[in-house]
Amino acid sequence: MFNKTQEEILKRLEEIRQLPLTKTSHLYDQYLGKSIGEAATGSTNSYGCAKERPAIALIGVILSINRNYTLHVEKNIERLKKMDFSSFSDLEKIIKEKNKEEFYNFWGPHDLCKYTILMDVLKTINDLKERWNMQDDYRVMNKWAQEADFNDHKRDILGKIHGIGIATFQHLRMNFGVDTVKPDRQVTKALKREFGFDSNNSVKAIIAVETIAKMSGFRVLEIDQILVNYGSGHYPNNPERIDTECYLRA
Repeated sequence: MFNKTQEEILKRLEEIRQLPLTKTSHLYDQYLGKSIGEAATGSTNSYGCAKERPAIALIGVILSINRNYTLHVEKNIERLKKMDFSSFSDLEKIIKEKNKEEFYNFWGPHDLCKYTILMDVLKTINDLKERWNMQDDYRVMNKWAQEADFNDHKRDILGKIHGIGIATFQHLRMNFGVDTVKPDRQVTKALKREFGFDSNNSVKAIIAVETIAKMSGFRVLEIDQILVNYGSGHYPNNPERIDTECYLRA
């Protein structure tokens, strides 16, 4: 899986952790003046907003498809956080009260693909609630996230929804309580360039990050954030963290 030794991998990981965030690093504005390692640790400690506002957490994942979170999604999420809605039922009520164009203006993008994904995901969550006889939004999503298998994501009840590729599948699991990684372009590029990862397979990339986490003692989420902030901040002409499965997956 790697063409570098464990010693070389850990050495390079520590070198990257000590580097400063740059203006294109994803956590630059939140952790101004901090190192990549400090920002990665701080950001993973802040995971958990999905418990209080699951609808916001869900929207954040879906808006991130095919978009750089910092450049295109964060401003919409910060705006939505100021509004008075939290639960999936709150979100469903908003959808019913607005026509499609009004909802586009509400959440940000005029994107039929993402709108359709949101509708399909909410319907599937309701199916899970009925199946498990559970009504708490976070508990349902956390149960799904803990039990979901990234090795078989295409047959998962949420993973098989058109437009949800493995990166979004993993992003959902991350946002709803699982210590894992989102194998997007930034992560896989950093794995290859810095650690000698020798595959284009996203499932293998997840396993590779989990392996580095076990080697180093850091959480998988921390390794994810280290790779993302290094890739976005220290590779030239590469500011984006993009997922394209919404438009590429048949």
